[in-house]
Amino acid sequence: VEEQVVAGDAAAPALERIEERVGLGDLGACAFVQEALPESLELKRATFKLLSERISADAIVASTSSTISPSHLAEAVAGPERFLVAHWLNPAHIIPLVEVVPGPRTTTATVERTLRWLERLGKTPVRCADSPGFIGPRIQVLLMNEAVRLVEEGVATPEDVDRAFRAGMGFRYASIGIFEFIDWGGVDILYRASRYMSEALGDERFKPARLVERKMAYNELGTKTGRGFFDYTGERRDTFETIRMHDGISGFCKREESEYDVFNAGHASTSISAALGIAVARDIKAENYRVVAVIGDGALSVATILGGYVVVLLAAGRSLYHRRIALHAIGIAVSVDAFSLAMSALRTPAFAKTFDGVDPWDALATAVHALMVLACFEAGRALGRATRARRSVA
Repeated sequence: VEEQVVAGDAAAPALERIEERVGLGDLGACAFVQEALPESLELKRATFKLLSERISADAIVASTSSTISPSHLAEAVAGPERFLVAHWLNPAHIIPLVEVVPGPRTTTATVERTLRWLERLGKTPVRCADSPGFIGPRIQVLLMNEAVRLVEEGVATPEDVDRAFRAGMGFRYASIGIFEFIDWGGVDILYRASRYMSEALGDERFKPARLVERKMAYNELGTKTGRGFFDYTGERRDTFETIRMHDGISGFCKREESEYDVFNAGHASTSISAALGIAVARDIKAENYRVVAVIGDGALSVATILGGYVVVLLAAGRSLYHRRIALHAIGIAVSVDAFSLAMSALRTPAFAKTFDGVDPWDALATAVHALMVLACFEAGRALGRATRARRSVA
């Protein structure tokens, strides 16, 4: 009640349904038995042997172990086909997740009955294969140790690490899954970040996973290519982007009648996220603000290039002669950039084979952009020569 998990009027009936007992007697009517002993293999096995003598033959037996494999416990149960691990994450009365891990002899019927029962309790059961640490504890062990290393290496204080986690990853992953976020940001971003971290820190534990390298090879980079760890073909991509963006800002936009234009150039998802972040920070009414964001991997380059075109035109002044040179130079640059965009549009998974982690289409696009910059540079030189010539004549 104090934690606002249960309403005040529901507390008394809930407590009445809990029976306090000492010992393992009178359990014959139980259809589901959940063990929650300390992580001691010997203690759990001994308890399961005693339980087997006191419960009905069709009762499901579940362990709440977070690390011990069900294969190491199942043989202590009479009828191992009815045994599995149902790991409730602590605090179990608040966190919805329960990891359901069948043993080598667990029947499908046992798993299905457990899933249905947990769902009736309002929990979120997730199936998991028998692997040390399952899902949550395995990720958590890595996360906790890395946080301790940050403090150990003097990168940040425990207070700042916790503050960063609550305001960053904690906030982010409250509304989006890890694989959803990988696809949203881009598998290529994870790949390049992992390689950089591995090289910069000299630690192979940061190297990209083999599946990430395979996704790179087949150009399955997430929402921007239509497929990553999930399929985003058709309307699913727009639906995913809309839902996740709504989840990220829902409840955090204070209402005001003011309206802003927010411009941000950069990677597509980062661009929109940053622009929305600025909008929300300024307490802008959600329905009223307009976000102007350059979309695409080459957004920053495009913005810079367009800015360069404007500078060339302004530098030409009012002279028709100078403007003619400037427009000619810009025409060259635009044609080269159009070719670059065409190359990007032609990219398909079939052409996305990589060599040492480098996408040949990315390499070609980079080369074309370099030619465009060179064309702009030469146009600027021509404009400068024309200006000097006109001044000398004058």
